[in-house]
Amino acid sequence: IPQGFTKSGTLQSGYIIDGDIADIPFRRSGEQYVADNKTFAITVKPVANNNYPLSNATLTFKDYSTANDQTLLFTNRLITAFTKLTY
Repeated sequence: IPQGFTKSGTLQSGYIIDGDIADIPFRRSGEQYVADNKTFAITVKPVANNNYPLSNATLTFKDYSTANDQTLLFTNRLITAFTKLTY
């Protein structure tokens, strides 16, 4: 989990990862406002061979042009896990 983020939940119920990303500054470029990309990574470790859908995964953020939070839904995302065989 990235530094400053928290994880709650269980394997059976699903996990919630919550955290804040620092403000992303925008700059004017011609007639548009643009920002540099902001990335973060979350590493997962499967406990069994399985498909893990991100059917309830969302990203909530504040857009510079609106007062309300915006939410994006990650639809049709599936993580397929294959675990290493051990002898």
